[in-house]
Amino acid sequence: MRVSSWDDGEGSVSRVLISTERLPEADRFDFLRERALALPEPVEFVNEMPAEPFEACLRFQNLGALTVGSFTSAGPVAVGIRRTPRLVRTADPEMVRLLVNVHGLTGVAQSDSGEVLFAGEVGLHDTSRPYYGWHRADGSRRARLFMLSFHRQAFPALPASTFDRLTGTKLGASAAMRRLAATLADRVLTDADHYMASDPSRVASILAGVVEGLFGHVLDQRDPPATAVGDRVLLHRVQAFIEQRLDDRTLSPALIAAAFHISPRTLQRLFASQERGQGVAAWIRRLRLGRCRRDLGDPHLADRPAHAVGLRWGFADPAHFTRAFRAAYGVTPAAYRRGKQIGSGANGSGSGPAVPSWLSTSDTEV
Repeated sequence: MRVSSWDDGEGSVSRVLISTERLPEADRFDFLRERALALPEPVEFVNEMPAEPFEACLRFQNLGALTVGSFTSAGPVAVGIRRTPRLVRTADPEMVRLLVNVHGLTGVAQSDSGEVLFAGEVGLHDTSRPYYGWHRADGSRRARLFMLSFHRQAFPALPASTFDRLTGTKLGASAAMRRLAATLADRVLTDADHYMASDPSRVASILAGVVEGLFGHVLDQRDPPATAVGDRVLLHRVQAFIEQRLDDRTLSPALIAAAFHISPRTLQRLFASQERGQGVAAWIRRLRLGRCRRDLGDPHLADRPAHAVGLRWGFADPAHFTRAFRAAYGVTPAAYRRGKQIGSGANGSGSGPAVPSWLSTSDTEV
């Protein structure tokens, strides 16, 4: 049994290692489940093959701008990973995570999207929203999954909408770029003990370049090269305009279209073609709810009433704000704020996001 963490000297944990090695077989899964619920991004493990011997190791290395992690298992394994609304409220590092599947099968479902990742494939999920995942292997070899976690702000050249529309999907980057990401993640975790004090930031810069390259491949493949590129540039300009004016209650599709000398119909088409069918009004509402969620969790704004937070970001009707917030996050604004203030009140129980039917089918290793 190993549970280890290292402090970076500034109060934040730079490394975490959780291993079931040397534990009695009957205790291994419960040990992993308990420790996973105490992570900075708490998740709940579910053992789908309780009769089989279980051996696993979770490892994380904090590089500052990015965190590199891995999940390794030996023997036949079928585990589910749930991040319920309650766990999101308990603790949220507010990061986006790339999943690089090396051996075994990995599934991830978030919002309305879900994918199965085969060996060598890459997916994406967001820690700030509930999700369900699973990992399976037949035991013929060690199964391994790498995780590259980062804040959206680490990639200012990529608009926030890029991450939103790719969450819960399989990223179609080239095989060479996927292998490079897996190789670098492996080396980071293997060589972490030998880094000098200045090395983590340099390594993070190298990894950030690879991550940005992966997203560049995906965007290039998803958008045709001619008019779609012009549309994408215009969309990014429009989105930047909107983000700078989210607190303006007069902001509307008509006002935005006029600012860019295009028709409201063209504006709607632009968003529908580039944002997975999402209209401009829905996109504005989602961003405003995100700002409200951030402010409700800010202890410096604890004396500001929840309805005032909604009003600050364009929700003039408190009842409408409550309904919209509950629809987006599964809880009222006031309850969300209480959960953030209490913090430790959740134990990981509660219902998670609905599991799509495709996740219940049996898959074999390839």
